[in-house]
Amino acid sequence: MRCPRLSDLPAPPPGKIGFPWTEECEPIPDTLPNGQAWDKISIVTPSYQQGEFIEETIRSILLQGHPNLEYIIIDGGSTDGTVEMIRKYEPFLTDWVSERDRGQSHAINKGWERATGEILHFLNSDDLLLPGALGTIAQVFSENPAIQVVSGVCPVKDVELKEELRTKRPRAFDLAYFLLDREGIGQPATFIRREVYEKTGGMDERLHYTLDREYWMRVCLRCPGVQVAQLNQPLAIFRWQSDCKSAQSEASYCEREQLLDIYFSEFELPDDLRSLKREAYLTFYSTATDLCQRTQAKRKAIEYFFKAMYWNPRLIRSTPRFLLKLLK
Repeated sequence: MRCPRLSDLPAPPPGKIGFPWTEECEPIPDTLPNGQAWDKISIVTPSYQQGEFIEETIRSILLQGHPNLEYIIIDGGSTDGTVEMIRKYEPFLTDWVSERDRGQSHAINKGWERATGEILHFLNSDDLLLPGALGTIAQVFSENPAIQVVSGVCPVKDVELKEELRTKRPRAFDLAYFLLDREGIGQPATFIRREVYEKTGGMDERLHYTLDREYWMRVCLRCPGVQVAQLNQPLAIFRWQSDCKSAQSEASYCEREQLLDIYFSEFELPDDLRSLKREAYLTFYSTATDLCQRTQAKRKAIEYFFKAMYWNPRLIRSTPRFLLKLLK
């Protein structure tokens, strides 16, 4: 479908101005300069209990002005007004459903199984695309047939989108980099070709906090030498909800540990990557220990410290100093 115009959508709530409330992207021409159709872009929004934010997400996608958009929302049975908001925009959606599911990764998989586009993406129901994002993505893919992934800059902002907390930047896909617990890329600003999905499969439904990181790691394995266009342009915003994220940080770190277990036990890694096992676990446990110290999660800090010691026995010399610092 062609993206609707601003005048087609329901009026924004009082006091909401700017994109995507009172401003829109200029419509993209129906065809490429050579007369061919633009590749269809399929976007899936997994959602659960995000009634406060989902309207902004929906509008940020619909007002991109792209002539060949497929937009699917997979809701997990929300009861906070999310469903009513989805119904408000139902005429402009390709498909949607609200039913109990097994979490975010399952919702994304359900959406991608329904998707028919050449370019695939998922955008969480509290994040948003920036003006012109789809136009940029479509142009890069159309001009570079060998490109399999397009990734841009992704600012991480506070819940009100007023303060930029940090910035995630694109980078080449390198499994060694991901195994060593380095900074991940900005998922909301990353789009893939269908061939990548067909080779890699869907999200690992065992994971809830590190599912995108695991997916990029698996892309490295299933699509060796994957061609990534790294754009120095902000394409999307990741909304950091500190109230829930802090409560989930311990679970997130448990999943990062699980991620290492998965890759070093379930996958046939080449020798150069398997040789990183000690460094990968030591880096993770050291980082996790530091985080738990700073957040006063003392029991987990002690657990991670002793796990780090397994990979580096010389840390035993630091044990008294570590415990004294922790107990202050």
